[in-house]
Amino acid sequence: TLSATNAYRGETEINQGTLTLANPTAIPPASLVRFSVNGSKTGALELAHDGANETRFNVTIGTGNYGTILSGSASGGVGIDHVIGDLNLSYVTLTVARASNILSGSPAITAGTLDLSSGSSSTVTLNPTSADLHIGRAAIFSNTGFAKTLRLDGSATGNTITGAVYNSGNT
Repeated sequence: TLSATNAYRGETEINQGTLTLANPTAIPPASLVRFSVNGSKTGALELAHDGANETRFNVTIGTGNYGTILSGSASGGVGIDHVIGDLNLSYVTLTVARASNILSGSPAITAGTLDLSSGSSSTVTLNPTSADLHIGRAAIFSNTGFAKTLRLDGSATGNTITGAVYNSGNT
């Protein structure tokens, strides 16, 4: 659990277990959270604060790994929408769910941009189950020479992509 403001710059890696952010500035702005979870391991990032002044950090999940982002709150009970930076996903599944202390409301995760970054033809699966996922735009910004598929799975029904979905290499 990270419960204080941090000022480091760089990468935070989750390779097993749950990293709980109990402070909205526990990860500095423009920093990176990288999931390197594979095989039988599980890994989650829980946003367990009330969202006020939360920093926008980026999340990366590379090929062969997977991760879960949990939308929680410090006080529990009512779910809120947490805003992160950008998602960089490469041939992976990202699950979005409500934290165990959320009993009502509209828990959600909002990301600015989704980059489908795999270095080969691949599918990225978004799996929002008990929390919604909102994305500003989705695009292929890196490794543009490969066909990529964005698949929506899961059971949450309020998911959105509010901007364009495109291949930046061919626009």
